[in-house]
Amino acid sequence: YTILLNLERLKISRDQFVLALKAENIGSGVHYRALHLHSYYRNSFGYRYGDFPNAEYISERTVSLPLSAKTTEADVEDVIKAVRKVINRFRK
Repeated sequence: YTILLNLERLKISRDQFVLALKAENIGSGVHYRALHLHSYYRNSFGYRYGDFPNAEYISERTVSLPLSAKTTEADVEDVIKAVRKVINRFRK
């Protein structure tokens, strides 16, 4: 499950958000990295940061939360609680 962070309303970056969730025992990750920033595309086509601002905007704000067929209601509640806690702690 992915969420899009409103970084303009937080004091932390997406990567810091992921680390803060980890401190709450919630594993999460970077769901999407803008394709043009991968080394293959940079080296093969000369793409650089700034070439695709919309893709970069989404890339810098998307977090993948844990979700699987084995996720329990209690697991979901733990994730929600942690996300809310981190957002409230780092809200501008």
